[in-house]
Amino acid sequence: MALLPADGFVAQFMTQDGGRYTEPLICWREDDTCVYGMVLHKGSLRRAEALNGFLNYRTAEEQAERRLHAVG
Repeated sequence: MALLPADGFVAQFMTQDGGRYTEPLICWREDDTCVYGMVLHKGSLRRAEALNGFLNYRTAEEQAERRLHAVG
């Protein structure tokens, strides 16, 4: 297993009421065949896709662009 820096990437989640929020990725966890994004959750590193409400991974730039289109 290797931990790789994930600067500029976020994980997007959906709340129970249908809202969305993002968490910055701390690093990628590389396994033999897969790569997982890791976020800081309740004080420890957790795989983002294993958390409730996970939707997808995005670059921070893509997320900012989506916000601009949603507002304008």
